[in-house]
Amino acid sequence: MDGLMSAFERKRFDFALRMATLAGIIGFILAIALYDRSNDVLLFFDFSDNRVANERTIGQLCAALTIAITLIYCLISYRLYTTERDDVTDVERIAIRGRSNWIGRVTISLVVTTMYSVVAWLGFAVLGLMFKDLRFPYMQALFLTASYSAALGFYISRWAVGLTTSGIVWLGLLTFAAGLMGSFLLADDPEWWRNSLSYLGYDSGSDTLFRISVISVGLMMLTLLRDLMNTMGILVEANKLTPIAHRILSTGAVVACCGIIGVGLFPVRVNVVSDTLHNLSVYAAGGVFISGMLGIRFITQHVFHPFFDEKLSWRLAALVIFLYILHIGPGMINFVALEIFSFAIFSIWIYYLNEYTLLYLREQDEAIIREAAKRAQEHSEFSWVVRLDQLQQSNNLHKN
Repeated sequence: MDGLMSAFERKRFDFALRMATLAGIIGFILAIALYDRSNDVLLFFDFSDNRVANERTIGQLCAALTIAITLIYCLISYRLYTTERDDVTDVERIAIRGRSNWIGRVTISLVVTTMYSVVAWLGFAVLGLMFKDLRFPYMQALFLTASYSAALGFYISRWAVGLTTSGIVWLGLLTFAAGLMGSFLLADDPEWWRNSLSYLGYDSGSDTLFRISVISVGLMMLTLLRDLMNTMGILVEANKLTPIAHRILSTGAVVACCGIIGVGLFPVRVNVVSDTLHNLSVYAAGGVFISGMLGIRFITQHVFHPFFDEKLSWRLAALVIFLYILHIGPGMINFVALEIFSFAIFSIWIYYLNEYTLLYLREQDEAIIREAAKRAQEHSEFSWVVRLDQLQQSNNLHKN
């Protein structure tokens, strides 16, 4: 197997295997402590009347273990081996070394835990409905619980250790899509779509899920843009980008993320203050993204590849404006469709903004970027986000 795996994959596999062993042991011990040893057989999962009152099922414990293992392992493993990925160049490694902020760590851990917990609970529920009164002998129940814990620990730790900025983009899109689909299904008003996506944050059936999803996306976007601004800060120190351009982009990033978070924090139809703050959040986020698309070529002064700042950005902005005209003019699309398409376009632009920034970074001289990264760290250029992990990053830089 060693011959088929790169050094990074071997290290990630070994780490995940150790974490899986620990998770399996924890699951086994908890199963011994919590399962009723007086029963020869244990119920897997069941909604029917066959379940004895206060009977603890295998599915229940596995669902609880999903929450605990996913949360703890994400917090521990988040970006642990990012700099050792095979697709990271030496110049990128200098720029991203020690980058592991707690805002992103906690946000992504909570989001992933929520998603996996819901999937696990639904999976056990479906199996319980498919196999009525399914039971396992006590020892098999212990083995099944330990095996599930180990498999979950292996997958979560292996995924989290090499998480990249691009991976955060896709996780954000998945979170938004899953939150929307769940909100669609939970909405009490079947014709909510005649209003706007914001109505889902007011509807009594979908309000909690929608608001949590939007806030999570905003925090993940903050993590993504923080990474991007860190990289651009190094480019400033390397005299590849002007300080004023960095400040404009940093301010825009904060405003856009706060706007997305504000959509979830302030529901509509509650009171005048909440409505006003909600609308301001929407306009702020949308305005920043449109302005960024149209102005990136002037702000960065051709730092990016011409295809991105002269063609792709302008075309995406034109598409959003065209969709808006179709909405307010002939009414060919309603406001909900406009919101969904606009968010998708904004996400595509952010993704390519990150990719083209990395492309530009890869073209730089390694020695210059190394010195620029040291100066950027010393000057605290990235103070636009509270850096709770500053001590940890300093220690990581010292070790390397």
